Amino acid sequence: MVTSGISDFRTMARDSLARAEAELASNDPHRLRYAVLELRYALEALTYDQAWAIKDEISPEKYKTWPPHDVLRMLAAIDPAICTTKTIFIGRQEAKGKPTSRENMELLGTHYAITWARILKIYNAFGSFLHSPTLQNMQSGNFPSFSKVQKHCVSAQKLIEQILSSSVRSTMGIFETLEQCMDENCKRPVSRRMPSGKNVVDAQCFNCGAKYTVTLDPDGRSVWEIGKFEVECSSPDCHVKTVLWKHQAKQGAHWRCRGCGTHNGIALGVVKVEDQSSKNEGKILNTPAT
Repeated sequence: MVTSGISDFRTMARDSLARAEAELASNDPHRLRYAVLELRYALEALTYDQAWAIKDEISPEKYKTWPPHDVLRMLAAIDPAICTTKTIFIGRQEAKGKPTSRENMELLGTHYAITWARILKIYNAFGSFLHSPTLQNMQSGNFPSFSKVQKHCVSAQKLIEQILSSSVRSTMGIFETLEQCMDENCKRPVSRRMPSGKNVVDAQCFNCGAKYTVTLDPDGRSVWEIGKFEVECSSPDCHVKTVLWKHQAKQGAHWRCRGCGTHNGIALGVVKVEDQSSKNEGKILNTPAT
C-alpha cells in the first residue's frame, strides 16, 4: 500500500513475490496463472519504484504512463543511466582533477535496475498465457506449455529477487539548474539531468510549462534558451511582430500589439480553401444539413 504519499512499491513487490512463490510451489497448472499475475504485479511495482525515485524530474502529466516498459522508456529518455545497474564506491580524492585509486575506495554496494527491454520480454512471454486462446490457437493447437511458462516465472522471480537485494539506491546524475524560470508569472527554479555524452537536451518547467533547450558550452557552463517564435499583428496596416513563448501558444491566449495597440488573440478559424483539383489535402467533412 501507499500511505501519506510515500512510495512503498518495494513492499508491494515483496508481498507479490511471496504470493507468487506460494503458487509456484503448489505445482498445480491451474495455479500457475495466479503466479504469473503476482510476478507481473511485482515487476510493475519495481518499475514505478524506479520512477518514484526521480519523480521530481518527471512531468506530472506523465505520472499516468502505462504499461511499465513505456515507463522505463520514459526514464531512459531522461537519462539512460537511470535504468542501468551500478556498483558504488566512495573514497577521498587524492588530488584535484584526479580520480581516487580503487584500492583507496570503499565499496558501498550495488544498485540493480530493470531495463525496458528486459521487462518487455517478460511481459510478452506472460501475455498469451493470461488471455483466452485465439481462434488461431484453437485451430492449430498451439498453446503455452506449463514447463515453458514455469521457466519464464523462474526467470522473472530471479530478476525481482536481484532488484530487491540492492544494497544501495542510486539516483546519481549531473544536473543543470536555472535559478528562475523566464516566465515572469512563474520564476520557479528549473532543473534538468544531463546524460553522459550529451551537450544539448530539452527541459521543461513543470509549474508553468515553459520549454527550454539546455546547451553546455565549451567551458561546461549551461546556456538555457526558452522556446519562442514571432507572430505578426492581426491588423493589416501593422507589421509589428510579437515574440511569444511556445508554451503560451494556446487557444484563448491574447495580447496587445506594442505597435498599434490591437488586441490580438489565438483562436481556431475558418479560411477559404482555393480548389486546385486533386491537390487539396485532408479529408472532406460530410456536414449535416441545417
